[in-house]
Amino acid sequence: MSKPKLVQRACCGTGLSRRRGYVAPSNVDVSFDIAGVNGPIISEIEDHQIERTTCIHEAAHAVFAHGSSIKIESASAAPPARVIYAMPCTSSPVERIAILWAAPAAEAAALNRRITLSLLDESDYLSRVCAFEFGGCDECKMALTAWTATGLSAGIDAARAVFREGQLLALKLLDRCDVRAAINALADKLAEGAIVDGATCHELIERHLPFGSLRQSQEPS
Repeated sequence: MSKPKLVQRACCGTGLSRRRGYVAPSNVDVSFDIAGVNGPIISEIEDHQIERTTCIHEAAHAVFAHGSSIKIESASAAPPARVIYAMPCTSSPVERIAILWAAPAAEAAALNRRITLSLLDESDYLSRVCAFEFGGCDECKMALTAWTATGLSAGIDAARAVFREGQLLALKLLDRCDVRAAINALADKLAEGAIVDGATCHELIERHLPFGSLRQSQEPS
């Protein structure tokens, strides 16, 4: 029985998500789009190898979730790469944005770089949410979380402040040696290619970072 064909799909055509996209089997509904359908195909992939950056990306989501008291159901770096959570997120909007931004920021940190979105990209993502034209990539979810925190009536500058605060929190936490060690440990496991169950994820992360230890002082909302 032949393996399903892999394709690279776009989320929303904006910023990092436009350049990066995501890889998934052509016959799997990943539902990255707000309408609940797969994003448009960018290209077909003949020979896919799991990249270290993908392992770091998914591991960072999982580590920040663990540190924010969120239970993990599973994680995988194989297409479709994702982290599935086993319980609702009770963290603050800023913490939720940090969990999302941790992934691309950790990829950059592995190359000794620190990144935030440009003002232009921030405006684009935030405007897409207002127009209900957003997808399900990390950056679109960040923009949606920011608007949910402030309300549309507060205006884009208020939403941008929350958007940016979450990004900066992710960068601050990524400076911690225990956070980076936990990400690398889980990334090594994800590189094996199998789906990693939640219990194993938490066990690997807990060796470096206690559950809930990244929670901030503000009340969750």
